[in-house]
Amino acid sequence: MTDESSPFYSYDRSSVGWLYPRKERGLDILNEDLARIVEANVDLVPDPLLRELIVEGLRGQLHAKRGRKRLPSRIARDLYIVSLYDDLLPRLQARAGKRSAAGEKKWAVNLAPAEKAYAVIGRYMGMVPERVRNIVSQIKGR
Repeated sequence: MTDESSPFYSYDRSSVGWLYPRKERGLDILNEDLARIVEANVDLVPDPLLRELIVEGLRGQLHAKRGRKRLPSRIARDLYIVSLYDDLLPRLQARAGKRSAAGEKKWAVNLAPAEKAYAVIGRYMGMVPERVRNIVSQIKGR
């Protein structure tokens, strides 16, 4: 019901007017209530596909993001690893630049500055360098 002048506007459970008194009184408004109102009032969300997706989302029928939920401690650890990498990489690049400017030959066993940073941080954090590389690339978006 969308007619605000109707006496049933604030009592009809399928109208938007039903939400206002509940919100003012501090009563719970459930996802199912919102889904019912969106379904009943086509003019609220005119696009049929969007309306269908909103209703499915409110009813919990859409798929959730895949994978393990990230713990705050893991997020903090990953950000710490990235900050270590951002701090260490310029120093290793400068050292490699000085070596090449001095004419020292790079041996095949020497790692590139980024790979060396992954190895150093991996030893410090107790993980393999590949994992450190994955964390850094995931957060930096490369």
